[in-house]
Amino acid sequence: MNAEHGQNMTGHLFIVETELQLLAAMAIEHQYLLAGNDVAYYFVTSDKLLSAATERGKENLILLNRNHHGGFIGKVRFIKENTRTVINVAENITARGGACVLYVPRIDDIYNNVLTAQFRRKKLGKVALLPDGALNIFSSNITAACHKALKKWSLKLRLLAPGYSVLQYDGDELGADSEWIDVIYSFYGLNTGYCADKERYIEFPVQFSKTGESDSAIIIGQNFLAYHQANHDFVATVTAEIHSLLGVLKPQRIFYAPHPRAVTAEFRTDGMEPVSGPYLCIEEIIAVLGCRYVISCNSTALFTARLIDPSIRCYAVGAESSPIQNQYQRESLLSAMQDAGINVVTLPSAVHAT
Repeated sequence: MNAEHGQNMTGHLFIVETELQLLAAMAIEHQYLLAGNDVAYYFVTSDKLLSAATERGKENLILLNRNHHGGFIGKVRFIKENTRTVINVAENITARGGACVLYVPRIDDIYNNVLTAQFRRKKLGKVALLPDGALNIFSSNITAACHKALKKWSLKLRLLAPGYSVLQYDGDELGADSEWIDVIYSFYGLNTGYCADKERYIEFPVQFSKTGESDSAIIIGQNFLAYHQANHDFVATVTAEIHSLLGVLKPQRIFYAPHPRAVTAEFRTDGMEPVSGPYLCIEEIIAVLGCRYVISCNSTALFTARLIDPSIRCYAVGAESSPIQNQYQRESLLSAMQDAGINVVTLPSAVHAT
């Protein structure tokens, strides 16, 4: 970390947990930040993201260790350490007369919630939401269970970490409607339904003219099993239906890309070529390969592929039965897919994801 700050400088502190969030943060830096006046800091939560940001020439990189151990007490310690790491940078900036903006993907996560609470309590600057993929399209109101969990955390931190607090809020589960969020960044072309007064738009940073030129398909795996979101029968049924769809489309080549944090190759069958090479997120591969067809279940990439090139034909196989938190979210997802021109392929029989 080597940025020098002075008066009238603004430090932009990005909390990055996924590849798409890193892509969005870099897009915000490129499209909104001014050289000489704004400095970006990237707080990433994995070695993979750290390497990806380094390869793209980013400076001021800080790794946040969230792989807590030691049970509940250990998690409290990690929350405090993560929070202090970011707050120390922010206070160093403001102590020199600068300003700060904190970017988080959501505040229902306890790490981001406590960090945002400290940032707000110390009056260090504004707070913005980073784009978090398809979840921004079909997020629902915060649930009673999440409310209860945040209240429990508030009590626990009061006892075990005096001086640290938890933000309580209503409305959108990610925090978009709350008083704690000043600005919401979204990709052009994705209809989030967020407050127009708060929303700012960024161009999706992957734009290649080659897309849609080849007669290739790419199958994008998901991570349902590892997250215990769906059972093996559901994944097997979606896999079989994707195989049938490929028989109809008859692409010349079929590529396969796993979910970046997957432990199994969901939806992969024989004859699929694994993608390779250095890439940050799947959208870059779709563009480079020039894929005409993008196939998955409810992956964010189905939406973002359409942002790269509206001529790409996207198929959401089994999306109507996919593991979604509630009926409102399911209806919002399917409506958004229809609006985006994504073809929803219904499973041949009623299959329950869980």
